[in-house]
Amino acid sequence: MGRAGYFGCLVILGVLMVGVGCLTVFGAAGAITAERGTRAPAAAARATTPAGEAKPETPTEKPVSDATKSGAIEKPREPAAPSADAKPTPAGTPPPRSGPEVSIAQRLDREAIGGGLILRALGAAKTTQGDRSVIAIYIRIQNDGMQSIRIEPRSFKMVDRAGARFEITPAVEQIFPPVELGPKAGPGEQGKLTEGNLTFEIPRNAVGLALLYEFANGGQPLRIQLPPEFG
Repeated sequence: MGRAGYFGCLVILGVLMVGVGCLTVFGAAGAITAERGTRAPAAAARATTPAGEAKPETPTEKPVSDATKSGAIEKPREPAAPSADAKPTPAGTPPPRSGPEVSIAQRLDREAIGGGLILRALGAAKTTQGDRSVIAIYIRIQNDGMQSIRIEPRSFKMVDRAGARFEITPAVEQIFPPVELGPKAGPGEQGKLTEGNLTFEIPRNAVGLALLYEFANGGQPLRIQLPPEFG
């Protein structure tokens, strides 16, 4: 081989060595692309799929609580157990009334006479809460005739202007039981009497209230009108 051929081999070998070195450097840096002379970021080369489709985005990770990291599993809170002292509410019990309580009281001194009786309303009180009211009337009833008369608490009624009738409350029969009133002993004398409280539960908006005493024989009832303050 001549001198020219020797130097030619050296040149070719040097070019090959330089080429291999460039490939090693650029390959390690990820700068080889499909187009000649174009450099692309390494992330772009990794994002391309073999089929040329874009790589799907990585789902956003949800924050992980400290309890989850430690392996603890959070359980839903259970409702507090009822107290041992709590008593169940009986079925059909009406809810408690709400709203402020309003009360009035007044001396009456009103009377009605008839059927051998004298009925006096000495005083009254009214308590209102929510949509209901309770009226208490202190009465005295006296025999004004010559025959005995039996007084029945259930003969007392409360009526309003519309004609609605309200019975005494059940507690009245315990504190004001039926009683037999004796007649007058003679002219100018007074017959026997009894007195006590009558209570009635009525609607709050009831108006034109009056106390009635109805006779068992169907005679004209005794009637005492209540002041407008009571409804």
